[in-house]
Amino acid sequence: MSRAKVRADARSALDGMLFDGMTIMSGGFGLSGNPENLIAALKDSGVKGLTVISNNCGADGFGLWRLLNNGQIGKMISSYVGENGDLANWTIPGKMIKGMGGAMDLVAGIKRVVVVMQHTDKSGRPKFLRRCSLPLTGTGVVDVVITDLAVFEIDKKAGRARLVDLAPCVTAEEVRAKTEAACGLAPA
Repeated sequence: MSRAKVRADARSALDGMLFDGMTIMSGGFGLSGNPENLIAALKDSGVKGLTVISNNCGADGFGLWRLLNNGQIGKMISSYVGENGDLANWTIPGKMIKGMGGAMDLVAGIKRVVVVMQHTDKSGRPKFLRRCSLPLTGTGVVDVVITDLAVFEIDKKAGRARLVDLAPCVTAEEVRAKTEAACGLAPA
């Protein structure tokens, strides 16, 4: 494979690098800053079972929506969760946003939703909530929450979270103090 940094197009830039089940991160917010040519090349490649890390899900035939609509995304990693598995990730508190993009399509169309996020916001307020206060992206769609403090599994039928792992040097008491959601401890 050539080590040249400049490629003729997105397809040649991805040549020999794609495989089923790979993880990709995608930037952009709303319809701004999306790597549309790379997303089109991913779609055309037919690669599937992708794990996508992005708060931007695209919309109406643009961005990651194209991969979702084509059945190529298997897992999505995103932010803001309620203990019952509700997800709110398409708006920013206090900011005017034009629309939700394809986030709702994304969480409705994949098998497993894993959320990776900071446990608290910049002011120290919990982001793992009893109920989401922001407009919802999906109801009861989250399976696992991974924060900088702990890992939780969501029991969607019971509407509860279960603490299953702690980060090094973090105690269950610290996690409970910084978590609004009620969460039980996993059996040892």
